[in-house]
Amino acid sequence: MGETHVPKDVFEMYLEEISPRYTAESYNLLTHNCNNFSNEVSQFLVGKGIPDYILQLPSEAMNSPMGGLLSK
Repeated sequence: MGETHVPKDVFEMYLEEISPRYTAESYNLLTHNCNNFSNEVSQFLVGKGIPDYILQLPSEAMNSPMGGLLSK
């Protein structure tokens, strides 16, 4: 994704700040997952998010012929 110049202590404080949004209780495979976390952290560290195609994978899966079965 790139190179960061964010100091370790600043990054650790940032992780503490966002940790309430990324808990086991708030996890959702399709709408709030590790890709969302990675995107947010990437924005913080290097100023750009992860590729859109990765963020859109859950939507693509749900729109596939078998996707409807995942939501049942």
